[in-house]
Amino acid sequence: MQAHKMMNSGVRALAGGCCGLALMWACTVVVAAPARGPSAIVGVVTQVLDGQTVLIQPVERGAAALKVQLEGVDAPEPCQSGAAQAKDALAQRVERKTVQVTLASSAGDSAGTVRGKLSLKGQDVGAVLVREGWVWHEGKHYTQEERQAMADKRGVHAVKKAMSPAEFRRRYGPCHAFAPGGARAPQSAASRSEPVWLDPPTEERINNGSSLSY
Repeated sequence: MQAHKMMNSGVRALAGGCCGLALMWACTVVVAAPARGPSAIVGVVTQVLDGQTVLIQPVERGAAALKVQLEGVDAPEPCQSGAAQAKDALAQRVERKTVQVTLASSAGDSAGTVRGKLSLKGQDVGAVLVREGWVWHEGKHYTQEERQAMADKRGVHAVKKAMSPAEFRRRYGPCHAFAPGGARAPQSAASRSEPVWLDPPTEERINNGSSLSY
């Protein structure tokens, strides 16, 4: 009888241990489950707005159109040399085509624009644009592609000492700061510490000073 009780106790202890191990294994599996990756959307590019911004209609039924700015690239400002070429280069590659967008964030900016990387048939569109010299890299993205474009004098880099959009904005501000016709808001002569652009600045106007008024 005593032996029988001891046997039953051993069986219960073994069963309890197995259940405990099973529970620990289940918990471990849940904890080790991989986190979800960045949100990916498949859609058709319906319009190219500039050298780094597109409108995309997702293929998912009922989904709203997205305004997407390419992550990791910086296209010439609209009033800067190379802006039209950058827009054309992007349009020729993706307009009216189905692309995959990997969103950097699902939240948009104040204008409703989201940032993400575009892929067309497995190719990173941003990397291609930087490699061909139509846009500059931004942040830590595509630095190698930009160095190669500069070395090969491709796209905007065919011009000696081409000014990056970031440097252009730092010196002269964004193009939308200019009033219709190109003039900035009037300033009194006494308050002018910076030149007033009578036309949106371009590298040519900057070099010859033809658009400046002090």
